Amino acid sequence: MRELEQLSRTDLTVDLQHIEQALMELIARHARDMSDDQLREAVEDYIVNSMNEMRTGQRIRHRAAQDRFDRLEVMVRPYLEETGTLARDRHNRLSHMDAAVTHALDQLSDPETPIYDPRDPEPPREPRP
Repeated sequence: MRELEQLSRTDLTVDLQHIEQALMELIARHARDMSDDQLREAVEDYIVNSMNEMRTGQRIRHRAAQDRFDRLEVMVRPYLEETGTLARDRHNRLSHMDAAVTHALDQLSDPETPIYDPRDPEPPREPRP
């Protein structure tokens, strides 16, 4: 979408001089007087009209493509939001597990914490700090 927006902002300029020269060469074979101002004006009008028709067609196709991308964005956005929610939930669960493991390791490495088997029916002899 970002690339399409950048493309829509750029103004394409076309050098029409070589097109005009090529058209004048083609017409010169059939015209009697190439210095006629009406002939030159007609060629320039033809080129300008052709370019305007082409730009209009491009704008129509561009708008249609943007509409399709907008519809696609509307359909995809809920899935992206759900994926973000699932990723945050997974990150939170991993963070909680990391904290639990760190806490357990801290308890095991603390020299004042009595070590006993929790399956043992007798309570530990030393009180917990």
